[in-house]
Amino acid sequence: MGVAVGGLIFQNEIQRKLLSQPSLASQARQYTKDAINLAGVIKTLPVGGLERIVLTQVYADALKKVWVAMCIMAAVGACLSLFTREYSLDIEHKAEQFLENVAWEEEEDACLHKQAVSRADIII
Repeated sequence: MGVAVGGLIFQNEIQRKLLSQPSLASQARQYTKDAINLAGVIKTLPVGGLERIVLTQVYADALKKVWVAMCIMAAVGACLSLFTREYSLDIEHKAEQFLENVAWEEEEDACLHKQAVSRADIII
């Protein structure tokens, strides 16, 4: 869940920031579509170029938002963990459960046995 939420926040934040930049607004959809590989695109841009500087700042700002969101999720999870009960793992579990494949395996074993017997008859 954290990866999906983090990716969504990252992608939306990049799109929002790019649309607010007049020089990059026309490419916002293209960069947002593949936001994870944006770091590779940034590396190919000329060092010191305006586009590289703006994209680097947009990327960093988006990562900051993801970081804040993940910290909040971790804090909520930590608070919720305080309300969990302790259960002992030493208790024997007594339930009427069975495997559905047991009958199939027994049937398969019987079939293999019949084949072996019929082959033995052929050899004799």
